[in-house]
Amino acid sequence: MDDIRLLQSLLRDGECQWMFLTSNERKEHEQKLVDARSRGMTIGRKRKERSDKGKEWKGQEKQASRKKKKTTSQLPLTYKSAEFVHDDDQDSERGSDDSGDD
Repeated sequence: MDDIRLLQSLLRDGECQWMFLTSNERKEHEQKLVDARSRGMTIGRKRKERSDKGKEWKGQEKQASRKKKKTTSQLPLTYKSAEFVHDDDQDSERGSDDSGDD
């Protein structure tokens, strides 16, 4: 974590910056990486191998032919009804019944 903070501060202060490599510089850098890998050095992060590497997967034929079901998150949003109910009509009917003129 300290390396990230150091890099961030160097980038912010302008002491470290990105630069474009010429095609010759890029080829030279790639050759250095190839040489380092051939000597057995790990470049980047070593990833764990799959436990079933080289084995035949049992459900491989079935998986290819199976169609994917659409879930609700994949369906387009639609409204159940486009009709609006206005409360004004109901209030005016009740108002005439509940006038209190008894």
